[in-house]
Amino acid sequence: MSSNGRAKDYALLIEMLRSQRIALGISQVDLAARLRVNQAYISKSERGERRLDVIEWIVFCEAMDVAADEFLQRYLRRRDRTD
Repeated sequence: MSSNGRAKDYALLIEMLRSQRIALGISQVDLAARLRVNQAYISKSERGERRLDVIEWIVFCEAMDVAADEFLQRYLRRRDRTD
């Protein structure tokens, strides 16, 4: 996979995390409090300025009370449709 393909995949993941947060009515400030980080950490993560690793992604899901495995399945279905 090209680096452009990976960038698109990561952008989709981040967009889905952000959309999930908003759909649940969780503000960046609220999510930051749940993760015990500052709001800038959430903002930079959602804008792609700060890259999440897999453990951080799971922690984001848990902080939103979202099952990481179900989120991953939704992500993979969406990614497959955009290929």
